[in-house]
Amino acid sequence: MTFAAAGPVASGQNYLITEVNGRPPGRLSDFTGDIELTAVKDGQRLTLNGAAAETHGVVRFYQKDPGPVDRDVRVWTIIDQGSGAFLGQPFAAF
Repeated sequence: MTFAAAGPVASGQNYLITEVNGRPPGRLSDFTGDIELTAVKDGQRLTLNGAAAETHGVVRFYQKDPGPVDRDVRVWTIIDQGSGAFLGQPFAAF
C-alpha cells in the first residue's frame, strides 16, 4: 500500500516555515535530524515530516511519505531570511 504526499507543492516557490517540531524556529540548527515542519503559502498549510541536515548555511530537508515504508517524496532547501523568517523551497533537480 502507498500513501500520497501531503498536498501538492509548487516547485521553485517559497513557503514560509512557521513551525518545526511544534514551535516557531529560531535558527537553522532547529531543523536538524528527524523533524516535522509546517509550511505555509497562499493560505495553504502543509505539515511535512522527514529528515534534515544543515550544510553551508542552508538546510536540506528530505520529505518522507507518511506511509509505513518511509519513502522520500521530495527535497527542500530551507534558508534563514533573518528577523525570524525561514523559507523552504522544493528543490527540483533536472
